Amino acid sequence: MREKSDINKILEGRCRGQGSEYVGFKKANESHSIGTATQIYDPVTDRVVDVLSMGEMYFFWLKRFEEGVLEIKEQVIMIPDIVAKVAHENGLNIPNRILTTDFLVLYDDGTLKAYSIKSNRKNFDKETCTDERVWKRNIRRQILEKKYWESLGVEWELVFSEDMNYKKAVNIRSVMQCYDKENVSTPDHMYRYLIAHKHIVVDLDDYIRFAEIANAHEPEIKKLYEEVTNDK
Repeated sequence: MREKSDINKILEGRCRGQGSEYVGFKKANESHSIGTATQIYDPVTDRVVDVLSMGEMYFFWLKRFEEGVLEIKEQVIMIPDIVAKVAHENGLNIPNRILTTDFLVLYDDGTLKAYSIKSNRKNFDKETCTDERVWKRNIRRQILEKKYWESLGVEWELVFSEDMNYKKAVNIRSVMQCYDKENVSTPDHMYRYLIAHKHIVVDLDDYIRFAEIANAHEPEIKKLYEEVTNDK
């Protein structure tokens, strides 16, 4: 799909909505990252989330399951006038296109935190980056993004996907597929539902054989599932 112009995205109302109404500034089917950009369903907010890399997808699921997280917005627009002001103040080039931040997360204590997701440190380290121009461009871009959010009183963090626990992210994605009761029909699904809603606490850091565990503990899982769902 051909990417829409920035002005058309703004006129569409992207990045203005809340909760299920939110739409990121750039959609996965508009990305040039063929094979890595994708749409995923967030059952908590009942909306499609557009991620532009595998790292973004893993980050989303890890953050989705984190305690205290109320809302996660992806591909968040950076207000051009503020970007220009911050760039000028820091001796950086003013971008000729609208910039976005990968994620903006709202926590239950009312704080916001912005995150930039990159695959690895290689192109951010002068010693390991093979092209000095690429290194300078990457560093300047991240400095601009950091200064932008700091000017708004929002903490910003650069996250490398190579540091993420991929196994945990995959486990979380698996249990969240059974977040809604409509998707539950087997003991395996019940087990994942109970984990998704944190009625059962398990170590998600390594791959879990959900079906195998559910079959071994089927009576207990069915009993607990009936108890918690009958209360709703």
